[in-house]
Amino acid sequence: MSDRRISSLSPAFQPYVLELMTKLTEAFEPDGLVPYITDGKRTLSEQKELYGKGRTVLQLRKAGFTNDEAIRYSKSKARVVTWTMDSYHLQGLAIDIAFLDKKAGKLTYNANWRKVGDIVKSMGLTWGGTWKTPDRPHIQLDQKPMESHMDTEALWEHDAKEWAQGHGVIENWDNPRKPMTRYEIAATLMKFKNKFIL
Repeated sequence: MSDRRISSLSPAFQPYVLELMTKLTEAFEPDGLVPYITDGKRTLSEQKELYGKGRTVLQLRKAGFTNDEAIRYSKSKARVVTWTMDSYHLQGLAIDIAFLDKKAGKLTYNANWRKVGDIVKSMGLTWGGTWKTPDRPHIQLDQKPMESHMDTEALWEHDAKEWAQGHGVIENWDNPRKPMTRYEIAATLMKFKNKFIL
């Protein structure tokens, strides 16, 4: 199942991936196929490496690469494998999968991808197979846009907001990065104290 790749994902995405892999295993085991995560969270360097495939130095420069990076990462004779530098893989919110064919003993992409897509969508996840340029192995957890490469802070804010609103500590938090006044801070602390501290 690729436990190491799952543990590197965003904590918000991990439970979805565990449930997804269980559902895919149940659905494809009768066909002799076992789902396998081929890619999870990527570093910026890994994303640049993939983005450089199928692109010239000039194309990479236009995409914001420095001249040295463009020269290092350009693999213009390779096939394009990604369309973005702002991938959900960078935030640990995406995986790519293949299947282990138990009979052949090797990874394969020959599977009923429509069935994969149905399972993915039933869980509220996004499946790359429906995109304009389909990417059937790709599965991601869409969240409200967050600043690139800031997943830890953004997820903390999201989780804190959900908890605080759910427990009545705050009533509205439309912009968590907007500074609070001293009165708002005092009111929030008082609500917290009255609710949770005896």
